[in-house]
Amino acid sequence: MAFHGAATETNRLISPKQFETFSLPYLQRINQACIDMGIGAYFFHICGEQNKNLKFWQQVPMTKQTVISVGREVDLNTAMEMFPSRSWPGTWTPPSSRKAGPKRCWSQSRECIEKAKFHKGGFVLMAGCDVPPHAPPVNVFQLVKAAREYGRY
Repeated sequence: MAFHGAATETNRLISPKQFETFSLPYLQRINQACIDMGIGAYFFHICGEQNKNLKFWQQVPMTKQTVISVGREVDLNTAMEMFPSRSWPGTWTPPSSRKAGPKRCWSQSRECIEKAKFHKGGFVLMAGCDVPPHAPPVNVFQLVKAAREYGRY
């Protein structure tokens, strides 16, 4: 599986026009070359504020096995509408895993499942970008607990 973490393309660093001019052609060439070499599975993490870039991300070649995740700045419903046939990992917010209490981590995990459980591309509950090193284990356990309680549908 090929991976692309797109933190540098965030609209907090570059404009949508800069993304279209500089990032999009590179992403299109690289992904098409990988597809041509037979790489069938991709994982894209479209990190940070990229709402204005989503229309460009739709132009990036992707295989049927492409999985896309977004940062907490992009609404999961919006992302699923833009990419209806792609599998979506749920965006469990990393800062919440460190700062919020266990009940909030559980409810946030449950909310992700409820939003995306019937998405036709599929759904996987996971941390948005990562789990911070100082996240209390009980908070991470709440993600697992919610997945076990609500993850079968």
